[in-house]
Amino acid sequence: MRVEDFIEQSNQATNLTTLFSIYSAAMEQYGYDRVLFALVNDHPTLQQEAQHGVVKNYPEDWVAHYLAEGYDKIDPVRQRVMVSVEAFTWDQLVATTQFSKIQQKLFNEAREAGLNNGIGIPLRGPGGTIAGVGAASSQLNVSPFNRFGQRANLITYQFYFSFWRLMEQKNSKANVQLSQREKDILLWSATGKSREDIALALFISSHTVDYHIRNIFRKLETHTMISAVVKAIQMGYINP
Repeated sequence: MRVEDFIEQSNQATNLTTLFSIYSAAMEQYGYDRVLFALVNDHPTLQQEAQHGVVKNYPEDWVAHYLAEGYDKIDPVRQRVMVSVEAFTWDQLVATTQFSKIQQKLFNEAREAGLNNGIGIPLRGPGGTIAGVGAASSQLNVSPFNRFGQRANLITYQFYFSFWRLMEQKNSKANVQLSQREKDILLWSATGKSREDIALALFISSHTVDYHIRNIFRKLETHTMISAVVKAIQMGYINP
């Protein structure tokens, strides 16, 4: 998948499951069929706390073991993500870091779990937020990371930007409650109907339509029906 195609598809994703499916498929093309996205610290703007494995396709038994052993507290990959802004391979980390016995045990067990040729990609967001992606291969032989590292970085940051977009939309929707009548009016407006047409279709007066439209503008923080319809579609209230 070209980077341009990934950007277009990820921008069109309407939920996190779809977004991660697009991203993991793109990473698999580079040989990395195991991907885990983590919030390394809290993301208060998104109302998200730090979390290991927000979305992932790592083996479930490995993730459960990793958390049960408390490896998230001593994981050298997470520690490097906290201080680095550049992607790195696990092999580079091994070569430049003196591991404790438990850290070495973690890496050995990760390989035994089928996580090979691992990479870490740090992500920096607004307000000092930090996230990261760990990717690995279930196969022993993959292309050297330096052959596609820049593209992997690009699509990973695009994934992170899209994650922000989806979470912000989700939070905005949680703060907006549209009535069924307001949704009906938005849906009719999306088909190009005038206020008079909507009044006839819904068997209500034009004054009542105007009343609901004023409420729509207030709730969606818009000033025109076109912008209200666009925002309602983006937030998933209507599907014309």
